[in-house]
Amino acid sequence: MKEEILVSDLLIRCTVLYHFGATRFEEIISHISKNVSEVFLQANNGHTKDLLAVSNSGFSFNLLKKYGYDVEVYEADSVQPILYGKK
Repeated sequence: MKEEILVSDLLIRCTVLYHFGATRFEEIISHISKNVSEVFLQANNGHTKDLLAVSNSGFSFNLLKKYGYDVEVYEADSVQPILYGKK
């Protein structure tokens, strides 16, 4: 029996993708944007220096917009806002 890889219409990932760095983070979003219509990302505006450049909500917002998502930002916690992207 052949194995199938299923692609969901929804991806939820909290505070982890930016740890891969800007290039890999973008590669992941680029890849999933081809098949995933809804994405939740948790940003972290509380990091310092190099990690803040990738972990902040502005970076995630711009990345999701670049790959065709309409983005809403929920800032119940201003340090770790949630971004919701939908195609």
